[in-house]
Amino acid sequence: MRYYIIEPEVSISLGEGSVLSTATHPPTIEKLDLIFEGWLGDDILETFPCFFVTEKLKRLIQFNNLSQVEFEEISIIKSDALLEFNIQKKIPKIYLLKISGEAKINDFGVSKDNLLIVSELCLKVLKQSNVNHCDIEEIS
Repeated sequence: MRYYIIEPEVSISLGEGSVLSTATHPPTIEKLDLIFEGWLGDDILETFPCFFVTEKLKRLIQFNNLSQVEFEEISIIKSDALLEFNIQKKIPKIYLLKISGEAKINDFGVSKDNLLIVSELCLKVLKQSNVNHCDIEEIS
């Protein structure tokens, strides 16, 4: 089976209220306080050490029974810049992508250097949504 590295759009940043435990690498999340800085419209996003999906992509993932992933609805704060420049663009519900799979074994996995690794089936599902600003590279 083929696997791919996905590097999503980065349009969310960790706010001051975020709490991460650095006892492990990548850090584990204890509390998220997220700021939506801008958005080009992709349905998968990231900010170290987290990955996020829109409700649209969450539903596609669930419908296709992709393995080793759960979701947690999160609230976000819209930055002043986002409010100023993206007034017409409605921000959808955003979910934390909680990945428990191993890279190159399950549909979703995270490498030791915190890269998102997905199966060929998973990539096909992702491409049913908007992933126009993701870098996608096949693992050889």
